[in-house]
Amino acid sequence: MRLLPYLPGLKRYKPNPQSLPFHNSKARYKVVSSGSRAGKTYAAAPQFFYQIGLDLEKYYFRTGGRMPWPYLQYWVIAPVDDNSEEAEDRVFDVLGGTEGPLVGEHKKAKRVIWLKDLPVKIQFKTAYDPDKLKSKGINGFWFDEVATAKRLTWTGNLRQRIADREGWGIFTSTPHGKNWFYHDLVKWGQNPLELEYDFFQFKTIDNLAAPALVEEAKKAQRELPHAIYIREYEGGFESYTGLVFPEFDRDKHVVDSVPSKSLYDAVGMDFGWNDPTVIERVRFVPESEGYQKAVFVWGEQAENRVFLTGKGDTWATRLLRAREESGAKDIYGDPTAAIAISELQRGDEERGIKGIPILPARDAAKTFNRGIEYIARLLKTERLKIHQDCKELIDNFETWEWKEDDDSPKRGNDHGADALRYALNRIIIRSGIHAEDFIYREIPQPDPCFGEGIMKDLVDAMM
Repeated sequence: MRLLPYLPGLKRYKPNPQSLPFHNSKARYKVVSSGSRAGKTYAAAPQFFYQIGLDLEKYYFRTGGRMPWPYLQYWVIAPVDDNSEEAEDRVFDVLGGTEGPLVGEHKKAKRVIWLKDLPVKIQFKTAYDPDKLKSKGINGFWFDEVATAKRLTWTGNLRQRIADREGWGIFTSTPHGKNWFYHDLVKWGQNPLELEYDFFQFKTIDNLAAPALVEEAKKAQRELPHAIYIREYEGGFESYTGLVFPEFDRDKHVVDSVPSKSLYDAVGMDFGWNDPTVIERVRFVPESEGYQKAVFVWGEQAENRVFLTGKGDTWATRLLRAREESGAKDIYGDPTAAIAISELQRGDEERGIKGIPILPARDAAKTFNRGIEYIARLLKTERLKIHQDCKELIDNFETWEWKEDDDSPKRGNDHGADALRYALNRIIIRSGIHAEDFIYREIPQPDPCFGEGIMKDLVDAMM
């Protein structure tokens, strides 16, 4: 290929064995379902440029520059901006950076690259509004994390954009149940009679270029519920059914005491009025006093129709008391309840009510599935212990179910579980966090106490 000497990232690219069928496929539409960090983005960017090279050969070099269009146009698409960084970084990695040999003009504000001395325009797009994915026509695209986009993005817009130029598409994604990605793309790729489509499944455990990831996948296979493992690590389409946390067992997870030694304490809060407002306290403990290393949930309060601030018994006074009793470093609340959080933060100076240092749980919506996975792993490895008085949380674990028609949980019996996710927020948002990353860390401990300060080195390590 003529472009190869000018694409540093493509020259040094070494495909994994599982990606070879993907690269060798002649299908017009290549569909990849991938486990977490199984190599889909790593493989897709080189393939994207390889196919641009084929188009240049066909339409530009062989015709002496007499193309049917002023230039060849390509899109790199993500559902939203937050999903686009990895694909964009990988594109520039193949190009050799923003100053790579083939980078002619880089219009950062417009997210456009023109290849040097070649009639090729590459544009980074988002699919948040499918109606904006319109143009006179494109020659090809790479659509990353397509399963989280709207169906109309493909069926209503993209398909028409490539029709007149007989263009091609690369679809890569981690699965999100059997949604439109499965029915409109994966199933077509699995059908041997559909020659325009081809399907490939990348598994984390087969990513031989990253031995540490292979070991992590093996560990996850032992520790995660089967459906979560298949989806997150094998790129499979296992449907979630029944209870959200079928691993929960009162005999294994409910305790009648909580150790006083602590690595880290936090409080999570889910807001309600007719439904209960719930606060859960979590404590990460080392192995001591006959306890195993684990996360303990204790000190639950759950009640409806209690005011946030004001006279008498309020959630503000309860939060202050919970913080004082536990020595909690952090208090996290439902980020969708911005007004409630702001009211707690302000306090009431006239009534002598201190402002509460509560923060909205960061990225709680984006990390919802990761939070479910983290709690499920703690339960399966018996590293989550719940005090018997946490009746709301125990009830949630025994009744909270997945919806039958899609892969999201039913709403209602989840207030304690949500408060727990928020309390764990600082741990969950760490990329790739797993139970042992935090629980097994050995840090010198102070004397047993309830809240005589949190070890600074532990807090720094969590930032």
